[in-house]
Amino acid sequence: MALRVAFIGFRHGHIHSLCDLLKARDDVEIVAACEEDPEARAGLADSDVAITHDSYEAMLGDVECDVIACGDYYGARGEELIRALEAGRHVIADKPLCTRIDELDRIEALARDRGLCVGCMLDLANA
Repeated sequence: MALRVAFIGFRHGHIHSLCDLLKARDDVEIVAACEEDPEARAGLADSDVAITHDSYEAMLGDVECDVIACGDYYGARGEELIRALEAGRHVIADKPLCTRIDELDRIEALARDRGLCVGCMLDLANA
């Protein structure tokens, strides 16, 4: 069975590298993509990203997935990752994962307590 990945936020360019890497894999299925910002969403019209949602809450509730990949602006990532972990999803984001220590503490606790993985994209070799 393929690993099902949903994306939140395309406001940082490195998330496109992750998207491209995952699209090339046979064992991964991209099941949804959300961009809440109308201007950023409009900017994706000519890309190969198929936006399925304009609400993160709706995507979390509607989409069956294993992993949430986050490429939103830095200040939004912590809360988005926390919400994904609370919903039982593994997460991956570009650096930084979050911008506040209390968010990092919550991410760590949720992942530990629920047996979930937290990934951070650190390598730009494929960017």
